[in-house]
Amino acid sequence: MKIEVGAVIYVIDSARKIVVPVRVNEQITTKKVDGEITTHKVEFPNGKSSVLEKLDVDYFLSVEEVRTHLLSKAEKMIDEGILHAEKVANQKFRTSSNVTPARASDIMTEEDTMQVTLPDGNVANVNLKIPEEMMNENIGG
Repeated sequence: MKIEVGAVIYVIDSARKIVVPVRVNEQITTKKVDGEITTHKVEFPNGKSSVLEKLDVDYFLSVEEVRTHLLSKAEKMIDEGILHAEKVANQKFRTSSNVTPARASDIMTEEDTMQVTLPDGNVANVNLKIPEEMMNENIGG
């Protein structure tokens, strides 16, 4: 992905799960015997600078790309939660499954929870696993 100097790009801060606009102030190309490396110095809204490639962030050239990425992650999380619930229902209650995930290649990861940033900026914490107390056969009446 080509990033132009002066462009405003959008990063997703993995620690706080927020979208932050940054401006690309400098492009640095280093040529060595074994190849060429290009890095980008970016400025945050608070005036601080950093090298984009050293940050633990996903970055996008437009807000539309951010929206698509976040909606895709949310869709995957929802599909995983539904598939897990169906699996438990099949095991515990001997039900048959009839829901097909949006993308069969995105079936369950090893993660128990996921944070999703909603379009209004709120962050939703979603637990993908059914709590053990709900799996206990003695629960309920």
